[in-house]
Amino acid sequence: MLRKALLFVLLVVTLSYAAENESRLEFLLSYYKGDYARAHEILPGAIEDALTREIWESRIHLQENIANCKSFDGSNRSVQAMALVRMGDFQEAEKNFTDDWISHWAEAMYDRLQGNVAGARQDVGRALTMQPERPELLFLAGDVAETFRETIDYFSRFLKSNPQDPVKENIAEFSMEFLKKTEGIDLNVISVEPGVQEIETDYDRDGTTISAIVNSSAKTKLLVDTGAGSGFILEQRDWKPQVFSDVVMLGMGKKQISKSKRLVLNSLSTAKFLVKNPVASQSDKLPYPEINGLIGTAVFAGYRVLLPLRSGRKLALIPYDMEPSEYFAQRKWKFSKQETFPFYVANKLMILKGRIKKSPNRMNILVDTGSDVSFVSIAAAKKYATINYPLSMQLRKQSTVSGVGGKADSLLIADNVEVGIGKLSRNFNNMYALNFADTSEALELEIDLLLGRDFLDGYTLLIDYKNRQLTFLR
Repeated sequence: MLRKALLFVLLVVTLSYAAENESRLEFLLSYYKGDYARAHEILPGAIEDALTREIWESRIHLQENIANCKSFDGSNRSVQAMALVRMGDFQEAEKNFTDDWISHWAEAMYDRLQGNVAGARQDVGRALTMQPERPELLFLAGDVAETFRETIDYFSRFLKSNPQDPVKENIAEFSMEFLKKTEGIDLNVISVEPGVQEIETDYDRDGTTISAIVNSSAKTKLLVDTGAGSGFILEQRDWKPQVFSDVVMLGMGKKQISKSKRLVLNSLSTAKFLVKNPVASQSDKLPYPEINGLIGTAVFAGYRVLLPLRSGRKLALIPYDMEPSEYFAQRKWKFSKQETFPFYVANKLMILKGRIKKSPNRMNILVDTGSDVSFVSIAAAKKYATINYPLSMQLRKQSTVSGVGGKADSLLIADNVEVGIGKLSRNFNNMYALNFADTSEALELEIDLLLGRDFLDGYTLLIDYKNRQLTFLR
């Protein structure tokens, strides 16, 4: 049984695609399952805003040659740049940046993916000087704002701009509510004793787990999960929070979106690592009988994080004034394989660039140590592998794949999926294929593959959030 896949919490999200019109839903599902001809056909009736429609049209044409199209000529370089950023083709996007507000908007989104929030703030500020009432710019400015007061100001302006986007309207409203409730509370205040900190660690079929104390008394077992971003996710219990409000979690299951509660607790500690006023989300569907919650690796982002995906090793936090090699030497560890890759950051989640079979080396791969197995997007599977429809029909009758959204359905099976990241590669005879529409829209980046422990097992991961580098050690 798959106990968990793609569980991460979006800090301010209250997504509600049910509120969108059916043609938009059909369009999104068609695009993200690789049916670009159908998506192109229904686009005019699905997307009302002319610019948004043009960006989508560019994305469709970049994916597939649409014959006899009279509605798009591809001459607008800024639109092309935005389309390429959303698809993750950043090198080509940079070639199309110009000095207009659409390009500055695209640059801001690219900066955010590079972890350059200050740069994103500057870029969207430049765009707003040219288009001060454009809803998407106001929303992005609120998302990257430096203070909670600026966030509330931008989101208030966004809501008054007639955005006609029920999803982002809900996000803005919910964000403002949470920020007002927590005004005056310093959230997620971390204190750690000097030097390398080792945390007692177990590794079993659920993954890498540690023990923690919540609110100075409640013992919890937490799965250490790159797919949980910078958050804590706890099972439903009376945690006696200081503050609570609604939140929606994005994760694997029949529903990729499920409603939950966001809590501000008093404290969470493990070994000599303490978080005061931690923000956590509560889930009543954690698919682990012996695990009480999850902790995102980005919680430890002030250190290099050594995350073992094998038994016999401890989770370690290595200060930035110490080279990891010094720590390895102290522990008398020798690794015969060491591969380091840059990564992008989408909502605190690590996105690597890699390939699927003979694809370009720019596939967007989300690293998720909390997932038992890997998933390929249906669109990527159709383009670079083969969908096994007979086996997929059999799977739907027998599947026990589940996550926070319940038992998953609409899964397909892709045959012969070869995954490559630099010199690392593995061929999967079969892999689950999933429509990542909700996930990709929430992250504003097309996700091609979720990399689970069937690829990662046996490695020790060295995660450097400061420099955005991920090292595979074995």
